[in-house]
Amino acid sequence: MLRELAPNVIDALLDAGAEEQDLAARLAGPRQPGDEDLVYLWVRRPVVEWALRRAAAAEPGVQLVSGRQVTHLVPGASGFHLDDGEEVCADVVVDALGRYRCPPGWPRARAEPTECGSIYYCRYFELVPGAEHLAGPWLLNPRGDLGYMGFNTFRGDNRTFAVIFIVPTADHELRVLKDNRAWEAAARACSPLDVMTSPEHARPITDVMPMGGLANIDRTRGSGVPVGDALCHTNPMFAYGLSFSLVHAQALAKASTAHTTPEDVTEAYLADVGPEARERHAFSLEFDAARNAAWSGTPAGPPPEELLRIATADLVSP
Repeated sequence: MLRELAPNVIDALLDAGAEEQDLAARLAGPRQPGDEDLVYLWVRRPVVEWALRRAAAAEPGVQLVSGRQVTHLVPGASGFHLDDGEEVCADVVVDALGRYRCPPGWPRARAEPTECGSIYYCRYFELVPGAEHLAGPWLLNPRGDLGYMGFNTFRGDNRTFAVIFIVPTADHELRVLKDNRAWEAAARACSPLDVMTSPEHARPITDVMPMGGLANIDRTRGSGVPVGDALCHTNPMFAYGLSFSLVHAQALAKASTAHTTPEDVTEAYLADVGPEARERHAFSLEFDAARNAAWSGTPAGPPPEELLRIATADLVSP
């Protein structure tokens, strides 16, 4: 999507230290048509947001207003008010406020959140001079399931990477992982995290960062023009949010080109993005339910084939 919409953003990210990984080269068998699109970009989220903002600021038709917050919409959704009292008129107001950051009374579609049932304890590291990212049998990153909790890792830009412990929300004792020392002890007990987080391999550049209150929400059958996580958000382990924001931006541009009235733009946009978002939301619900049942010791039937494939694709042997 970035290649089509904003190749300058990719160039900026690569210049800033992001790296591309050709996933097709790690798959068994000969290359297939379309494999050229199977490229993963190793980069941290703040760097992506920096590159996107810089590209937007360079567009002559875009005005960025820093340091202001939207307080409420103008009646009839013909604009909005800022916290300094300024009124901004608009033909269409796009809700790009993400998962939670809404002004009081913001007219989002009603939706019933479904808790993901897990808390993430993340810490970032930087490789020490002479060390390199671990190579192994995994497709993307080392990750594993311990039967009662799990871990995942993500490479970033400029020789950085993240290590994340995923624990069930109901297991209050495991919340001790928010402490740096407890987190380090857990990492030393897991292979290959013991190597990845050792002083000989990398040094921590953040403390442990807890991420809780995670839920799956689908607002695709509502009104207005929400994009990205404002439309649909899921368990962050799937990293759909950034991809969806780009997909939704393209779909909104297409609807705005094909239609003239705000009502028609909204209808065409939601018809375009709704089915895929609902499908991914349903998948996340199924995955969370299966994993939560397994970690709680609840007997469960065989998981759907797609869930089994995702759950075992990159597992690391104990």
